[in-house]
Amino acid sequence: MQNYKKICELLSSEDCKPYVNKLINKNPAQIVLQYSGKIPCDVAALAELIKLYQKAADKLPLWVDSRCALSQRSYEQSTSQLVALYKSTFIKGKKLLILGGGLGVDEWALSQTFAQLTTIDNDEALNQIVAFNYPKLAIKNVKRITQTAEEYLYESDEPFDCIYTDPDRRDEKGERKITLQQSTPDIIALLPKLWDRTQTLIVKASPLLDINTAVLQLGNVREVRVIAVKNEVKEILITAEKGFTGIAKTVAVNHNGSAWQEYTTTQVKNPLPETAPPDCFFEPNTAIIKAGLHQSYAAELGLGTIDPKTAYYTGTTPIEDFMGRQFSIINAVPFAKSGIAAYIKQHGLQKANVAKRNFRLSVDEIKKLFKIKDGGNEYLFFTQQGTKGILYHCRPV
Repeated sequence: MQNYKKICELLSSEDCKPYVNKLINKNPAQIVLQYSGKIPCDVAALAELIKLYQKAADKLPLWVDSRCALSQRSYEQSTSQLVALYKSTFIKGKKLLILGGGLGVDEWALSQTFAQLTTIDNDEALNQIVAFNYPKLAIKNVKRITQTAEEYLYESDEPFDCIYTDPDRRDEKGERKITLQQSTPDIIALLPKLWDRTQTLIVKASPLLDINTAVLQLGNVREVRVIAVKNEVKEILITAEKGFTGIAKTVAVNHNGSAWQEYTTTQVKNPLPETAPPDCFFEPNTAIIKAGLHQSYAAELGLGTIDPKTAYYTGTTPIEDFMGRQFSIINAVPFAKSGIAAYIKQHGLQKANVAKRNFRLSVDEIKKLFKIKDGGNEYLFFTQQGTKGILYHCRPV
């Protein structure tokens, strides 16, 4: 993050601000070629900033519109503005401690629902960027400290209504880590100190986290939220309450592009097997599947299960506001290499969208085997039904 000072200087310069606005939609590589030595700005820093703004336009629109300072790594690891605002609808209180502040997106959202925030992050350069952005984002109630979480918890005994942890999930080599112990800080090792400071602990975790293992390790878990945007799981949010001994509530949340949809249940249900030739094919969204709620969701909707080990379901009619994808079934074909190859040739399916669940071949292997190219309006879903493979040829409803 050695260029952060140049970025902040550029955004503070009255000579350079007009060029940021003028060139925000230009190709960064062309900016370097056309403007080097011709304007009173560090053109390399300007091009780097413009490149980040173009990437961040959808994820962090307020940061771009407010001409905030950004860095590549902090942008990549940050929560989206959309998700941060969603979390602020249910994370509220008076005093909040954030361990692992990052670029400060969650910090910004939660500063609107807490009277006082203290944020700990051991990256001094990143903290300088965030401090530079505070006035641009109208943040006035946050104190950010450059320190490790371990140092702060062992040196301070200040209590908080809630502690929100967003551990770094990349090591020094930039490799992604998944478990709570692999992240920095190690939340499991710090539990005794955390419970000395608060009654409520919230852990932001990787979308790949094994939820059941994490719930057992943390203990006292009251709620697990799997948060997705446009069918892509972005994070898992685990809330623990000191002394809580009940059963954790699991919530699947997805923003479908226009609104948030939530699903939860207190009763585990199993869908029935198919009883009649189905007309529609259903795949619950990734949040519901990751949360382990897809069988209950399908059962509540009266859908039939293709196989207990898959998250594909069938039914007789389309479902309004279904949380996931739904299709009309064109055909269901037993899997055999020669039979599938003949079917694909007969129906002109050399271009199609291929997906699979609980199937022995990968998507790439399927496409290579049957010479299928991506695209079009045809969908081919490969799965198992009992011990036999099956292909569902579908089209969007």
